[in-house]
Amino acid sequence: LMRGPRPPFALPPRGSAAFPPRPPLVGGLALPKKPSIPKPPRDLPFGSLYTVYICSPTSPLLEPISISSAMRYLDQLRTHPVPSSEKEEYNIPDDRVVCTSSKSVLQLCGSNKGVRFSTADVVSSRLIAASMEEKFGGLDEAFKALTQAEKKTKGSELSKTELTAGLRAYKEIQDEFLETCGRLALLVARKRKELVDDPPPPFEVDPEAEMKLAMPLPLYLQNLIDKYESETSPSKPHPSLALDSVARFSAFLAACVTGEVWCSTEEGGALRVLVGASDDRSDRPPFSDAYWRRRFFNFLSKVRELKSAPKKEKMLEEKYVWEERDKGGADNDKGTGTS
Repeated sequence: LMRGPRPPFALPPRGSAAFPPRPPLVGGLALPKKPSIPKPPRDLPFGSLYTVYICSPTSPLLEPISISSAMRYLDQLRTHPVPSSEKEEYNIPDDRVVCTSSKSVLQLCGSNKGVRFSTADVVSSRLIAASMEEKFGGLDEAFKALTQAEKKTKGSELSKTELTAGLRAYKEIQDEFLETCGRLALLVARKRKELVDDPPPPFEVDPEAEMKLAMPLPLYLQNLIDKYESETSPSKPHPSLALDSVARFSAFLAACVTGEVWCSTEEGGALRVLVGASDDRSDRPPFSDAYWRRRFFNFLSKVRELKSAPKKEKMLEEKYVWEERDKGGADNDKGTGTS
């Protein structure tokens, strides 16, 4: 049987029994949008005004986040992630600077760019670095002592008077740590400002001479070098170098210890300091001239102030004849050395 054409399908009108009207939305059914929580900044220089502001116990940054989240931020203050702009501007070689050492603090201040530091600045950097390490260690211990429920406490709730013993201990050490961070941020900001207000002079001197000026010799070592130069007339390859050869200088000092070369009272005191400083506590062979040469050479080769001096280790094996100077007094302290 042949069927006729299928009639077109038509939707029933809106509002009919097949499609009842949609009820209006009632308030409270839609999920409310959670307020955004500020995250700790990662790309800001440590000495910026913003970091000076947030490194404070009264900073509002820690109020909306839990103690667990705050610990991650506080660790960023201790191990400062250096943004690329800060690395280039202040010649900071590392991607992250741990602020628990004086060297790292001075790098943040701009030591690699020629910032001048007074004695008070250096002492302050050491105190801040030591305090950073001590306070963060105490903060970490206080955090580990908290219960899981206490670790979820918001920073704004720490200002309440009724706190558990663990939260009170944590808040106290956290405030002390933030106060130390604030001192560091202020020091960094002040020293970096000096780069703009009073820039260092251009580097136009000999690098070796600049190294010598930046790292003056200890008094005992300067006295021994003066004695060595006055009695042996060494031929230095460059006038800015402290020595012509660490090995030859060590051989001369060995002769002073064994009595081959006479020393004044002041020179003997300087020599005793060197003997104590070079003691590596190892098993000692007989105290021969060769032993003292090797012992002094091993020590002086590692002295920072003599880093640029030629070592010439093979000269330790050479034989030297040192002419003993007149023992009559300082007025007659003249002599030469031959090798």
